[in-house]
Amino acid sequence: MRIRQAVYLTEQGTQRRSNQDGVLALNKVPLYALADGAGGSEAARLALLTLKEHAGRLRERVVAVASNPNTTTRLAIRHFFQGAFTHANAALREASEGRLSPLSTTLVAATVVGRYVFVAHVGDSRAYLQRDGALSSLTADHTLAALQLSRGDISADEYVDSPFRSTLSRSIGLGPSVEVDVAELHLVPGDVVLLCTNGLHRFADDGEIDGAIVHGDLEASSQRLMELVRQRGAPDNATVMLIAADATEKEDLTEGQAEQALRSAALFRELSDPEWLQVAPYLEQVDAEAGELIVEADGSSDAFYAVAAGAVEVQQGAERHEVGVSGHFGTLALASASRQLDTVRALEPTRLFSLSRGRFEQLVRDQPALGTRLALTALDSLGDRLSVLTTRLAKVVEAVHGEHRY
Repeated sequence: MRIRQAVYLTEQGTQRRSNQDGVLALNKVPLYALADGAGGSEAARLALLTLKEHAGRLRERVVAVASNPNTTTRLAIRHFFQGAFTHANAALREASEGRLSPLSTTLVAATVVGRYVFVAHVGDSRAYLQRDGALSSLTADHTLAALQLSRGDISADEYVDSPFRSTLSRSIGLGPSVEVDVAELHLVPGDVVLLCTNGLHRFADDGEIDGAIVHGDLEASSQRLMELVRQRGAPDNATVMLIAADATEKEDLTEGQAEQALRSAALFRELSDPEWLQVAPYLEQVDAEAGELIVEADGSSDAFYAVAAGAVEVQQGAERHEVGVSGHFGTLALASASRQLDTVRALEPTRLFSLSRGRFEQLVRDQPALGTRLALTALDSLGDRLSVLTTRLAKVVEAVHGEHRY
């Protein structure tokens, strides 16, 4: 992918004395970011300046992903954003010393490399993807209302009218440390990424935002988005940035289908869109030809596999069974090192995604809440398998003792 166009607009609004939003656009890195400050316009400016100062490190990581997009290089992008946002957090806290009104800001940033877009965010500034005329959110707001909704403390209807929808649970400068959500998404030709502050999405719903984005004309789209804000009285600062990418080489047309199949695998099925995108950088793509050996019995067992396209045969002793699209194997490997019991071969050209035990442990360290959810899902899967094995073992015992009649 190459970035075809990136445009932005920002407005002060009718009820604000100043515009506390800020914009950063570095096409050559590339790095794009928006911030919605509190306590003065200095907050957004300082956070974005810190990002700009560290942009050279991001450029190095972008080059590495372009050369070899494995989990090591892709996770290095995640680590960059965590580090850069942490530096911004420290800068705001230092600047807030002695002030009656501490500086804080939301921050959402994106970079595009190859077929990937990486989005990092803290607060309630958002990132959206428009694909094939449909809009989807790439981020989840860090607000008290969103936290209550995720915990089941309030209903979706109560969330809409909650007075805490603008009360941030995370922001740059709020505390001594900051947790950053980083999402990874595969782009396809025609995709448009929208970054925006809450001055847009508080006053326009997703359907209205989607309808304002005109494919192929980002300048007009940004104007239409701002017109939505004006129609609502423009009560707040509002900033939008639209980024469009074009293919530089032939794309794999089955990639979107493969991703949907992967998301249907038991380990990932219950994840929300933003949660899934946060897991994606930890996954390694594995392509196998028909007949190719994927794992071998008696070897080391250190990865979980999910089938995104094609099919594999899993053999354990004399037993054989086929695992097709959205199926998986190797869950036990996430728990501990063990001897591989199964031999697995591709029955046809097959695409799998693996989550190694090392990457899973890293995910748990990086994102404890999300890692715990996956761990509990894996335990459920192991419990189901143990139940099947227990039933089989009981039948074997009955047969040995002559208690089972055919």
